[in-house]
Amino acid sequence: MPEQRHRADALRNSDRIVRAAITALREGGTAVPLDEIARRAGVGIATVYRRFGDRDGVIRACFETYFAEEVEPHALAARRAADPR
Repeated sequence: MPEQRHRADALRNSDRIVRAAITALREGGTAVPLDEIARRAGVGIATVYRRFGDRDGVIRACFETYFAEEVEPHALAARRAADPR
């Protein structure tokens, strides 16, 4: 199946949702309401559901983003180092 392309504004909205969700999850845990995440991201709740489907989709996207930005660079650096400790 060909990869679906998203409009630039849709990609920006997705990124804003994920960034807002990461902050909200840090502050309030996984019980933070999705409408609060939408409000923080400056989008409607329908945009959150359309892009991520449900709470699990939002949390999954947060994890993937956090891992890619915070964990993976350290793992790659350790892999390249003579002494990974």
